[in-house]
Amino acid sequence: MKKLSILLLASALAAPAWAQSTTPGAPVTAGVAQQVTDNPTVTASSYTSGKCLGGFRQVTVGLYNGQTGFLTNFRVFNSDGTAPPTLQVYVFDASPTSSKCDNTGNFSLASPDAQHMIFGPVSITLASPAAGANSFTFASTDLLPPRPFVTGGSFSATVKTIWYALVAGSTFTPLTTTGFSTRTGVLLN
Repeated sequence: MKKLSILLLASALAAPAWAQSTTPGAPVTAGVAQQVTDNPTVTASSYTSGKCLGGFRQVTVGLYNGQTGFLTNFRVFNSDGTAPPTLQVYVFDASPTSSKCDNTGNFSLASPDAQHMIFGPVSITLASPAAGANSFTFASTDLLPPRPFVTGGSFSATVKTIWYALVAGSTFTPLTTTGFSTRTGVLLN
């Protein structure tokens, strides 16, 4: 029994750690983990429910074309001090060419693009992360379990990207055109 206990302890100590890093390209046991940042340009005018912020955004997450991986989280920051909006987040593994999402335009999801949704819609409400006079707001959705994807929607894709859309779920007016940023957590195979 003592030998079995020692063997189990030695196995546990030799097991790899399953950690995710926010450093781009940091190696982990399952692949490469990274947080990919994007800065959509919005309009400093009123957005009402159903209007797109910055249009469809294309984010490079892969190291090569048609790469597989897992989406682990999606975060939205707003640094301009705007009253916290509620947003709908849609994420696609291929270009949503049949859908509409022009900046300040109405969002519409076409059925051919629905098959390429990695997740969504997810409703998030930005909030100040701590009590006090913070001048920024933040929201995050952790994807449990992580969502699998193939960049470009297929193994033969000629891109290393995924696409996302932010859609207003409440009325708000950004104070600047550059206050919003997003971070997409990916774990690449």
